[in-house]
Amino acid sequence: MARALLDSKMVDCVIAFVKGTGPDDLRVAFISNPEDAAQVIPATLNPYSMTRLLRDYAEGNAAVIGRTCDVRAVIELRKRNRLPGEVYTIGVTCSDLKSLPGVLRSNCQRCDERVPVMADVSCVLLDGVTAVEAATDKGTAILATGSFVVHDAAEDEAQVLAAMETELDTARNQKAKDFKLLQMPLSVRFEFWFSQFDKCIKCYGCRTSCPIYYCKDCVLDADRGVVPAGEMPASRMYHLTRLAHVGDSCINCGSCEAACPVQIPISKLYHMAQTELGQIFKYRPGYDDARMPLTLFAAAELGDGRIDIKGR
Repeated sequence: MARALLDSKMVDCVIAFVKGTGPDDLRVAFISNPEDAAQVIPATLNPYSMTRLLRDYAEGNAAVIGRTCDVRAVIELRKRNRLPGEVYTIGVTCSDLKSLPGVLRSNCQRCDERVPVMADVSCVLLDGVTAVEAATDKGTAILATGSFVVHDAAEDEAQVLAAMETELDTARNQKAKDFKLLQMPLSVRFEFWFSQFDKCIKCYGCRTSCPIYYCKDCVLDADRGVVPAGEMPASRMYHLTRLAHVGDSCINCGSCEAACPVQIPISKLYHMAQTELGQIFKYRPGYDDARMPLTLFAAAELGDGRIDIKGR
């Protein structure tokens, strides 16, 4: 599929994993030569955010081969006009993770959204065969290049997805366990999170690694009106500001927590906030082009008469 995208000139590069120097080593590659496309490995267990690499380094049109969280991050950045050009997404289902309990990060353990149904093309890896489905016009265009040997694998795909239900049940149980904090009194929650925030050394790793961090000029940088020049933001203010900025759009990739040198379970906080806000605003980040909650309002919300909506 990577070669088809490059041969057809639909994209200038494909961002994907290829083999590294060791037998079990993987590395991210920006592939622009169709001859190199055969090196692509659809790895789902990896510590990298494909979307952050896309955002920071890609030029022109690109394709990303990644997990559900990678695809969701692409969609969120598209809403914020932070993509370098037209981006095609090829999502790989995170299946058969049950054999890796000691390796999975905490966000992966509680992830119950492992099928990339929002990708232009979603892939389920079967025994030697990749079952694919186009979910968008761009996905249909990819498959229309005719560069594939196509088999009807619907029955096999159904079996794989049915087997995944066991994994998803395990993930839902872990999610419920992690989210027990929400059942605690507010004062207890504040005490817990403030004790975590106080460990922060202000390395900005969580901000830098976040794939949906989109600000060209961040309010948390010094001399922006909030943090005086030459100073660092207070730990609690830093994390509460980050929560306000990404809480409604967290895609539970875990990049922030993986980057934290003092092991603050920050991805859990963002994921909990997004889950609660998602239920309130009926918003699922990274699933479609729906506007972010804080960019919309209902006329009824302004019914106290103090604000006039022009042109209504």
